[in-house]
Amino acid sequence: MEKEYKIANILLVILSFIVFNILFINEDASWKGLIFFFAIVTAFISYPSSFVSMLILRRGDTIKSDLVRSIYYIVILPIIVAILSVIMYFIISGIFGVILGNSLSGSLVTLVLIIIGIMCVIIPYAQTIIILIIKYFMNE
Repeated sequence: MEKEYKIANILLVILSFIVFNILFINEDASWKGLIFFFAIVTAFISYPSSFVSMLILRRGDTIKSDLVRSIYYIVILPIIVAILSVIMYFIISGIFGVILGNSLSGSLVTLVLIIIGIMCVIIPYAQTIIILIIKYFMNE
């Protein structure tokens, strides 16, 4: 792994910790364990997502025009991430909603699985953007 990817992995874990802390700010102390769980999941997901990020960057490097490259990173990739997130939501809620039923514990397990599934889609894109920012500042 390159130095940029190691820095990006650490930044992703810190960002996920901060984001989930903000999400669960009004919850009691029992939810704090879930924040650490999602940070650990981010650490585990960020390593394999580095390979997806490399593919995204390789595809972006083949684009010659700066305008088209900007549209690729700012418009096209977020649309793809949003579509994949919705698909992931429907697949996980459809499968586990039927298996686990409508109980509260089943709903919470389904919610956690949906969050992890969407994290698997969002983290490679976020890592790609962080890598682009790091490379920009390291070159100057």
